[in-house]
Amino acid sequence: MPPSHSQSRDDEIKQAIEAYLEARKGILALRREVPDRIGGKENIAGRIGQFLGLGQLPACCRQE
Repeated sequence: MPPSHSQSRDDEIKQAIEAYLEARKGILALRREVPDRIGGKENIAGRIGQFLGLGQLPACCRQE
């Protein structure tokens, strides 16, 4: 029996997971190095969202 369409993408899924784990390591390292830019108590997705959101604020509205 041939693999289902979703099973045929297992290699792609594994590659995406590996890329995510490598990126996660990088984000955690940056958190230790520059906690004022990407630190905090939130999970990684929250930190990323906060960093991106703060980048969208006009300079006059930022509290740095």
